[in-house]
Amino acid sequence: RELGLTWVPETVADLQDEIQDQFNIPGFDQKLTFGPTVLSSKESLQSYSLRNGDSMTVEYTSEADVKEIVGVVSCLEKTLAFIESVQQQLFLFPIPPALQSQLQQNIDIEELDKLAMMSFSSSPLQRFMNVKVFLTSGGLTCLQRLHSLILQLPFRLMTIHLQLLEIGMSKLLWTLSSCPEAEAAVLKELKCPEAEAAVLKELKCPEAEA
Repeated sequence: RELGLTWVPETVADLQDEIQDQFNIPGFDQKLTFGPTVLSSKESLQSYSLRNGDSMTVEYTSEADVKEIVGVVSCLEKTLAFIESVQQQLFLFPIPPALQSQLQQNIDIEELDKLAMMSFSSSPLQRFMNVKVFLTSGGLTCLQRLHSLILQLPFRLMTIHLQLLEIGMSKLLWTLSSCPEAEAAVLKELKCPEAEAAVLKELKCPEAEA
């Protein structure tokens, strides 16, 4: 496939970002080779004497829903920042109407549902890569922090939007915990190579052979 560029990347990492954007191949999963040489993401393209029109090989495990997942993680981060900024006000009873309006504007339940459906409903390899994108984008850490904050609130103080947010997060966490692909990716994040390899072997992922 041909990579169309409207600018000249300076580093291999820049090039990997372009490949990720155009072909949905996560940058962290790309292995770029130019002839017999494996390119390092830390190096400049100039150091490899690459020129316009040169061909290279991209090895990867699977494509992923990169843009969509990164977008959902961004939404989670904004929601977390908002909840942290109004945390003390959430213990007021009743919650002021102005705050209720802010909650409605700043909580997007559909994004959580989208992630649960999109990330874990395709092929095993793509599910595995989707979860890895979610993890490397800081999604799990953000989700856990947000879930922990919401659980501190007494149920009687939770508005409908907070209740729906808690249900959406619980559903997503349950999906993650019950998905073998997620289990393998989380084990990798926790640096448990033997356990991860065992799960990958069951999934018949190429990484199990590495």
